[in-house]
Amino acid sequence: MVGEAVAVAVADGHGSSLHADIGARFAICAALSVFTRFAHDNGGESADLRAIDHANHPLRVRIVREWRELVRADARRKGRPVGGNGIYRDYGSTILGAVASPKFLLVGQLGDGDMLLVDVNGKIRTPLSSDTAQVGDETESLCLPGAEYAFGIKVLRPPQDEALLLIATDGYSKSYEFRSDFEKIGPDYLDRIRYDGIDKIANRLRGYLREITDRGSGDDIAVAMFYWPPSGRGIGDEVQARSERSTDSKSVASRLCRLWRRHLKQRATTGKVEDVTMSKPELRKTADGARLPVEEKLGEGNQGEVWRATDGGAPVAVKIYHRHSASEEQKKSLERLVERRSPAPQFLWPSAMIDNISSGTYGYIMPLREDRFRPFEDYMARRIGPSMRALLTAGAQLARGFQRLHAEGLCYRDISFANIFLDPETGDVSICDNDNVDMSGAAPGGVLGTQRFMAPEVVRGEAPPSADTDRYSLAVLLFYILYGGHPLDGRREAQIRCLDTPAMEQLYGHRPLYIWDADDRSNRPVPGFHDNPLAFKNIWPDPLSRLFLESFTQGLRYPKKRIRESEWRMVLLRSIDGICLCGCGAENFHAAAAPPGAGERGCWKCSRKLALPPRIEFEDGDVLLTPNTRLFGRHVDSGDPDDAIAEIVRHPQLHDLFGLKNLSGEAWSLTGPDGPTVEVPPGKSAPIMDGNRINFGRRTGTVRAR
Repeated sequence: MVGEAVAVAVADGHGSSLHADIGARFAICAALSVFTRFAHDNGGESADLRAIDHANHPLRVRIVREWRELVRADARRKGRPVGGNGIYRDYGSTILGAVASPKFLLVGQLGDGDMLLVDVNGKIRTPLSSDTAQVGDETESLCLPGAEYAFGIKVLRPPQDEALLLIATDGYSKSYEFRSDFEKIGPDYLDRIRYDGIDKIANRLRGYLREITDRGSGDDIAVAMFYWPPSGRGIGDEVQARSERSTDSKSVASRLCRLWRRHLKQRATTGKVEDVTMSKPELRKTADGARLPVEEKLGEGNQGEVWRATDGGAPVAVKIYHRHSASEEQKKSLERLVERRSPAPQFLWPSAMIDNISSGTYGYIMPLREDRFRPFEDYMARRIGPSMRALLTAGAQLARGFQRLHAEGLCYRDISFANIFLDPETGDVSICDNDNVDMSGAAPGGVLGTQRFMAPEVVRGEAPPSADTDRYSLAVLLFYILYGGHPLDGRREAQIRCLDTPAMEQLYGHRPLYIWDADDRSNRPVPGFHDNPLAFKNIWPDPLSRLFLESFTQGLRYPKKRIRESEWRMVLLRSIDGICLCGCGAENFHAAAAPPGAGERGCWKCSRKLALPPRIEFEDGDVLLTPNTRLFGRHVDSGDPDDAIAEIVRHPQLHDLFGLKNLSGEAWSLTGPDGPTVEVPPGKSAPIMDGNRINFGRRTGTVRAR
């Protein structure tokens, strides 16, 4: 307990881990240590809910780091080597926890387990989505790479009336055959507390859990509960939190906490209206009054909820604003966006306004995101493994999308990986949350961005969001895509114990320093903290490295000198043209137009020497021809720059021979080394043979196969 805030945590060590019980204990120690520091800094009446939301990433990073530090210290005491990630697997554990205060409720979870938030009417909410990476008995864990990005954290407004939050490890839900039966325990516990009081329930809880695990899963069960009494009680009443564990052998979560002594009605004087969790809202289009059948809820954020619906027989997504977010200013901004067409196909652009008859709020219709798109955080958390080609493609698509947005005088305001979805196979991207788009350089107000992505001048409060600040945010996002970390997170960030808002303002606003700054080495990445940037430093082509260096040196200080989207796009696409494969399967890069001798160098993964593969020479550079290579309109100056006009195919009988298949609608002319010219109609292939010259219409390329 810290002042008027309280933190709880429960953990479950993996049965396959050698030191599972120690790992679970360390998980709880790390979570409570970070949560209590967080509560101390953010628990007062002056707490800024948006600033708390911005602290999500630093919070989960520090929980993972503190757990790993405890593991390494224990391993050293046992005389074991602590290099690499292997040591962590011996201590694998999940972790669930929460911080409650009069101002906010923050919940966090990594791995399997359950959280049930029950309101005064017995309605159940799950504050965090289920563990999407769990397959069978496999779950995400503190011991896995990318754990800080797999850690789900959400900031909620505290209940304004009687409510219960139940947090339990997976042994509880596994003791029930059906999920619906398990979820009934939430309202049941709330009813028992109403009639018997929380003290009696706490005294009986160990017996309840032992009985449940004995007749159910047989697994340990750790449980924590927050209880908010009815708002009509007096100022001396208490909100309490309790946790208990079903076995003495791992009784590391057992604790009794008392929350704030406060008249809950005083919280109502803040002027914030409780958000209603909607079930099957009634929707109609503002323009013509047509009803929209609603199917299922897709997600929820601080601004509102997103539902799947049908508009004119076609599936769409609908965002419905919470009452506290449904301002008149936001509505007018949305109406302006609806009047515009989407600047690029990557944007899930608002297409029509809707009224929510159920709550009296409003929202908008947007395209339904295809199932192939995954949250970008799935990549950061290692749930998906896109190729380098896919990552470079994603970067190029983002650059083109934001280039078109800025060309219309608009700025996105909140570029971050929270708003980006990625197809891991193709690299296609989808950009959501476009309701924050506004005129470039518009007067301050509304969304300023996500702090780790905001330009320094925005962090310092010196400038409103604009196309120039978007370009800084885009560079940060591209750095995350290619390097797996933040370009300013080095030794300075690692030395900060509590990365609160003032600390982040120093790191990202007042004293920003690029981790690879050529003149100042004081902020280099720290092994064990920033391993991703260290691993990728020498993999990407030099032209990309130079763009990042310019972005985070000159670009930090001079907004007008930031890299333009067109330049990012050109260098990213040329990097794709230089991809070649090692025999070990790793993607590598050769400099464009490098001769065979000069182009040979070791594979970054296995150190094997690389031979320059077949390639096609154009006047402005080469394209290496590998099994995944495609030629596009930009290569031959024809049609849409992003339309594929050719791809590599294998000969149906002679598997050692490859050809370039014509995907365009026009015939090519193929001239062999000895002079004869033949036509290559659409759907047919030109053999990849040294000296073959292919006329694509406006441009001609020469094949070099040795």
